[in-house]
Amino acid sequence: MGLGLYIAMEFCWNARPATRARKITSRRKKVRSSNGTLTTDNADDYFYYLEKYKVLVCREHTTGVQNLDAYLYDYHAVPAAARRVIVGKYNCFQRGKPSEVQVLLPLGRPIQELGEPYDGFRCRELDCSTITISKSVLQTHCRTKYQRS
Repeated sequence: MGLGLYIAMEFCWNARPATRARKITSRRKKVRSSNGTLTTDNADDYFYYLEKYKVLVCREHTTGVQNLDAYLYDYHAVPAAARRVIVGKYNCFQRGKPSEVQVLLPLGRPIQELGEPYDGFRCRELDCSTITISKSVLQTHCRTKYQRS
């Protein structure tokens, strides 16, 4: 283990991308399955708006949602008519671009709607906020950014 690697069990969140780049034909298949049937009546059980961060969160998949219509189609297989109603319901919430979302400080209080935190590794450099659950990813980070092995 190199000098640039600080191994300590710390917390990071199971951050999953809200959408994936997909081919035109991939819209025919759900990328992630759903445990229940999302309807216009129970949408509030599935989605929660984090006002402080301007992020709409899917509680079931513990992820932020950027394009709600595509997300409902891809991940919950919601029919078009119900998607229009649900999207209309959540359009009133101002959502920030992913690059504008304020990131939590390392070891900050967990956000309940994002699920349980995972154990992970953090770069030991004071000005670096790199946190990962992969030891090899952190080793590569230290090697490339700080020229340490």
